[in-house]
Amino acid sequence: MIPDPQLDKTVRIPVEDMVDTYLPSIDSDTLDAAYPEDRIQRIHTKLQDTVSRRPVEDMRHKETILSEAWLDVDVVETLCPGYILNIFDVRAGTTNCRRHQVYGALISQLDNHLVAKDQPNYFLDDLSVVFKRGGSQHDPWNTTGVVDPDARADALDQLESHVERHFYFQHRTGLFMLFVNGAELRVIRWDRSRCIVTEALNYVESPGHTKKLLQFLYAYSQATPEQRGIDTTATRLSRDSCGWQWMQKLAAAHAKDLDYVDGNVLESVPEGFVIKATRDAPTSPLFASKVLTEDPAATTGFANFSSLGDTSALVAPVFKYVRDFFRDSVPETWMCYSLKVCGHHYLVGKPIYASRDLVGRGTRGYVALEWKTQRFVFLKDTWRPFYHGVDPEGDTLQILNDAHVPFVPTLVCHEDVHKSNQEMHASEYSATGTKKPDVFGGQQQEDRPIAPLPSRPKASRSQRATATSGGSTPALPTSDGQHSLDGTGVSQSSDARSSGTGRSGEKRARSQTKDPVEILDGTGLRHLTHYRIVVAQVCLPSTAFTSGIQLVRLLWNCIDTHGDAVEQCNILHRDVSVGNILILPIIDIDVNEMNEESISVVWGGLLGDWELAKKCPDAHEKSKARQPHRTGTWYYMSVYSVQNPSIPVSIPDELESFLHVFLYLALRYLRSSLQSPGIFMFHYFKSSWTDHDGKTLCAPLKQDVVCNGQLMFDQKPTSFLSSPPPSSESQHDGPPIVNSPPPSPLNPLIEDLLSHFKALYAVRKYDAEVKARQLQPAVKPLPSALFDTINSPPASGNDAKNRLLKMRHKFGDAQTRAMAAPQAIKVRSATAPELKEPSDEEKKKATSLATHQYLRDLFFSYLEDESAWPSEDYVGDQLKDYVPAEQMGKRPRLEGTMAAIAETEDVSAQPGSAA
Repeated sequence: MIPDPQLDKTVRIPVEDMVDTYLPSIDSDTLDAAYPEDRIQRIHTKLQDTVSRRPVEDMRHKETILSEAWLDVDVVETLCPGYILNIFDVRAGTTNCRRHQVYGALISQLDNHLVAKDQPNYFLDDLSVVFKRGGSQHDPWNTTGVVDPDARADALDQLESHVERHFYFQHRTGLFMLFVNGAELRVIRWDRSRCIVTEALNYVESPGHTKKLLQFLYAYSQATPEQRGIDTTATRLSRDSCGWQWMQKLAAAHAKDLDYVDGNVLESVPEGFVIKATRDAPTSPLFASKVLTEDPAATTGFANFSSLGDTSALVAPVFKYVRDFFRDSVPETWMCYSLKVCGHHYLVGKPIYASRDLVGRGTRGYVALEWKTQRFVFLKDTWRPFYHGVDPEGDTLQILNDAHVPFVPTLVCHEDVHKSNQEMHASEYSATGTKKPDVFGGQQQEDRPIAPLPSRPKASRSQRATATSGGSTPALPTSDGQHSLDGTGVSQSSDARSSGTGRSGEKRARSQTKDPVEILDGTGLRHLTHYRIVVAQVCLPSTAFTSGIQLVRLLWNCIDTHGDAVEQCNILHRDVSVGNILILPIIDIDVNEMNEESISVVWGGLLGDWELAKKCPDAHEKSKARQPHRTGTWYYMSVYSVQNPSIPVSIPDELESFLHVFLYLALRYLRSSLQSPGIFMFHYFKSSWTDHDGKTLCAPLKQDVVCNGQLMFDQKPTSFLSSPPPSSESQHDGPPIVNSPPPSPLNPLIEDLLSHFKALYAVRKYDAEVKARQLQPAVKPLPSALFDTINSPPASGNDAKNRLLKMRHKFGDAQTRAMAAPQAIKVRSATAPELKEPSDEEKKKATSLATHQYLRDLFFSYLEDESAWPSEDYVGDQLKDYVPAEQMGKRPRLEGTMAAIAETEDVSAQPGSAA
């Protein structure tokens, strides 16, 4: 059976270690007082009777029977002090036992009045519980007997889908789960690096085993919010709080909000409207007048908003889309929070975008209310790579802002949440289930080491859930990574870090587990830390553009900005993508020669998300991989960077990424000759293949277009149209109408771009072949086995001919022996194919991509003549109803409104990649 690569990234530890590492110590006397022997016996008997019940005795699903037994026990005995158990059934009418899902959760009794009984309560769930009927096919981590790999993958997929919802609806650093599979259970701790899972415990085998379950539940009930995985820097706002009520007021439409359509002419700018975003803003006067209180979570000390009447005079006008975004984020059914960043309160509701997957950076973006200034800002909550040399995005933005680079976000504030104490935990374990030292080991291929993890101080017991080790430790060699694409597993060390049990410096002994620990468990997990950044601009997505000329102008702005960052600050963005190119409506005030003022709205392109940016190495400086994963957005990575993961991303790669962004947006939203844009885009952007070395490469279609310099699909050229083609059924006189609408300026622009990248790849190929031939050793003639065996000297000329004829006569059949001597045919010499050196023009084109100037000038030239651009080339989202064949039948994702073809957030590659 081929191991699931996702299961390889699971860390397995004993139940005792899970409790000792993450939860408070509970002495035996305290536990005995909470759960006397007679109480343990009652709980054990009830659960054992349910598990041993035969199916013929009850026609309901086993999951339902099991969950109801747990619920009955909790009602009578209270399994976890201070908590209530809520159960809900998913797909209750299904007959497929693999698809039948029963979930539960322990919810604080303090929130009992908010609980919707027998329904999902993702906002309130504390300890998640999943019920399965039993059997190895329902346990993703069972490695005994014959196991269906599809069943394991499906079971893991269901669990991750359930966990994703908790991280989406709540602000969490981790989530504990009880996975109850019939008579067995596992304790699981999930975070953004996947999960730590215990051995399967038969909790009904004996009262002693039932006591182990109760010991975990009691320890959990005594844990701090941080230890339970709650982000304590996020404060939930009650409906009677000042913050929640004021958010509802701000969400209401404002009469003076401005229309944001590109080119819209304004008579004036309303009072209070901020024309240019700045880092700092004045404190709102609403606090001095006691309309608001400084603590947004306070329920007293502020004005009665219902008695204020029309509050529009107290609210600053903004662009309409900004308030629309905010309104959509604060529906009455959603929990709102106050997030702390650098000591300031930022009020948020529902994210306007969120990463789909549990594992990874988990980025969520909010239109936030900066409480002190009462302005709308953009807040990004994410998990950033936590390695030496990997700078937070805010540091990069500060450099760009100080250099006055245009069209980049304006930094307001940023910080690692809880001063770097909110880190991932699964990634801190080695492949054998012990904690890893804070270092990614020895040097990789090409002598390009990965920067180590920052060392952290030892944790006290109260801090155990958020910090894990002490001091720096010697570097360890990396594992061979045979079954891991990224090859970042770290071998176990005799200097393994403290377990965090309070015994400083003492190594935790591994107890025997039911399941054997696989050597590769936990490999390939990137270490991340929780991070928040606030910027002043709230932008539109790049997908909001409405014409071809507008798209070209937005890209021109971003290419210009990208160039300024390199030339003025020596910073390379390294993640050019559709999601990172934004639209910023700007108030443009122009005064003519007659001193007459005109005010209009102009859309500019803003290049955001600088979290993967990196300083360009100097000529004498050797580039070093700063983290063990290749980073970037798969759709838009250059063909060359995918083919050569060990070579740092360069300016030509970034310019090629702009080309891929251009094609993605144009083909998706503009009129073209493609009958099915979704099929083309799937094969160009999403698909991939694996070479003989196991390296993942980009789609052949993408490679063909870039390297051959032609936008082709299905052996036909693809072009953009200015208007709809004439209908073949239209009435007309004269010769037949040829379906050829007027050409779009996009076609020659893209042809110019492709011709330059074709030249670049031709030069790269030629240079690589020349280098390979220079390194190739001289070929020596192979000895003939036949001649060696008969000790004959090498034959030449007629001697060789006679020997061959003798062989035919001696070993051939009668017909062969009777054949005439072979006719001599001229033999071609064995020489290497002739190398065709690129022309001077090709070399010139390739060289032009070493800087930004050519693309800047090219885009500007096409923008000069606005009259050449059509007004009917925009057709809307052509992927709206497209579902790739590979996604049909899969479980629906959390965000149902997201595009069918989604961008990949992270890209893993081979060891030593230039991340």
